[in-house]
Amino acid sequence: MLSLRPIALCCAASLALPTVAAAQPAAPDGAGAPEAAPEDAGALQDAEALYKRGRTSFETANYLEAIDLWEEAYGLVQDVPENAAIKAALIYNIAAAQEKAYDIDTDITHLRQAAVLMETYARSVPALYGDENEAKLELDKIEKRLAELRQRIEEAEAAAPQTDPDPGPDPGPQVIEPTFTPDPRAKPLIIAGAVTAGLGVVGLGLMAGGLAMGSSANDLGEDVSLEDRRDQFDRGRTGNTLAYVGGAAGGVLLVTGAVLLGIGLKKRSTGTMAVAPWGGRRTAGLSVGGRF
Repeated sequence: MLSLRPIALCCAASLALPTVAAAQPAAPDGAGAPEAAPEDAGALQDAEALYKRGRTSFETANYLEAIDLWEEAYGLVQDVPENAAIKAALIYNIAAAQEKAYDIDTDITHLRQAAVLMETYARSVPALYGDENEAKLELDKIEKRLAELRQRIEEAEAAAPQTDPDPGPDPGPQVIEPTFTPDPRAKPLIIAGAVTAGLGVVGLGLMAGGLAMGSSANDLGEDVSLEDRRDQFDRGRTGNTLAYVGGAAGGVLLVTGAVLLGIGLKKRSTGTMAVAPWGGRRTAGLSVGGRF
């Protein structure tokens, strides 16, 4: 059957497992042990086998495996008074393995679990020790170990990185505004387009002036002399010429300027420009405004 003696060996290098005076399980040779039911005896044998494997893991610093094996052994031991010392010893050993596991991976959870297990073991001490003085001495040792564990927990918590306990609601995906770099060719195109369009509007203005001049040359009164009529005809021809040349050149220049402006504005994605014609009865022009 599982006994306290081999369990004490597993912790001999780092701690001394307390000697339990009351509710002792059978000694290794079975002397003086109460007879157990066949199913209970089989469970104890399986638990002892698991304990021995866990002791090997503990002695080879494989503490997490030792914890798993001893927890499994603990589950096999029936919760009856005659097994109280075995279960208490396994709890003590699991606490010791948890504390040693912290030295490997520095997971503070190991220390917290070790403290809880040690408190559980301390509650069982009065029932396990028949002598009140021995129980008091054992409790004093456990309280000292608990104080050391709590001190280690405080130091580990103080050294842990601070995190925001309430980060607030998740804002969800954030929209990132793209940064556009204007094409360096955009500015010359915009300037050339504006100038060309402006010349086109001037040409259209000449066309309008020529048409007005030609129209006035057709206004022949009865009292106009022959020389005046000749001058009117000359002005009419000049007006017609201005209208033809201004219309043709102005149209081409205005279309070309508009195309250049469109290309330049497309390349300059971050710029803004406004183009609008203006004029009156005898004047005409192109208003260009924007950021270059």
